[in-house]
Amino acid sequence: LNTALLVSEYDIAPSYAELLPGDALVPPVPGRAEYVHYIADVLAASAPSSSFPTGSSVKGCDIGTGASLIYPLLATSLYGWSMIGSEVNPSSTQAARTIATANKRHDRIDVRHQPATHAVFTGIWEPKDEMFDFTMCNPPFYASRAACDAERARKVRGLARGGANKRRVRGSSVGKPEENFCNAK
Repeated sequence: LNTALLVSEYDIAPSYAELLPGDALVPPVPGRAEYVHYIADVLAASAPSSSFPTGSSVKGCDIGTGASLIYPLLATSLYGWSMIGSEVNPSSTQAARTIATANKRHDRIDVRHQPATHAVFTGIWEPKDEMFDFTMCNPPFYASRAACDAERARKVRGLARGGANKRRVRGSSVGKPEENFCNAK
């Protein structure tokens, strides 16, 4: 269903799901699209004209974009924004780049590998040369490893009810305190 929404409503290539790594799911679209619309509302409220900001002159950064590249894809589809997606996992970085190219978005989506897992912007952003209108992230922050494991188990149970041919997510991560704030200087 999510792939169908991406193809029919957001002009995403039908091969999207096949380009994801085997341990990744097609993310739920409606909530992700709502997040992008919310960012547009905030940008419009802070703009002098109060109009929705559109076009490639609006530049955003998705921290921890993941293999799915969902937020940059939606932002370029909905508003034509330019996006940077940063990712620490090398295979997710490569999958995101492949998805950007397959969807002819490589001119508006720049996927950057973040080699430093403890950093947010360091190494992917040079403040003197580049400005963002907004940054976003949708990380899995949990209070503890037990809370992370409980949420993962809940999701796996939900997937099991969906049938044996559903892909399952391997692992998850616990948010680290240094990920909870901007480390740019």
